[in-house]
Amino acid sequence: MGRFACTRIGAIAVTTNTGCSQEEYEYYISHSGSRIVLTQPRHLPIMLGVAKPFSWVGCCATDSGVAATLEIPTDVVRFEDICAEQLALPPIDPDPRRPNHVQYTSGTTSRPKGVV
Repeated sequence: MGRFACTRIGAIAVTTNTGCSQEEYEYYISHSGSRIVLTQPRHLPIMLGVAKPFSWVGCCATDSGVAATLEIPTDVVRFEDICAEQLALPPIDPDPRRPNHVQYTSGTTSRPKGVV
């Protein structure tokens, strides 16, 4: 569902493995040029520790549907607040060639590569 929302606003989703280390996240974020992070509470401390300045960091209230035990810092955007807002986004022209998702390979012979 998130990838379709990203497509609607012209953003590109970069999904990651939830078992990644901070070093792996730093690589994916730096390599992809990501400027926004949206995560779950259990991954938030790692994301906040990544050495990359973001436009903003967002976090949902649950960990895969289970209530979070972590207090979400006030400078982190709450995903539920974003969803509650009625955003007036300008329509973008449909383009079937526009990338909408990047998935990183396993990197068995070198660093993982982003596959569009």
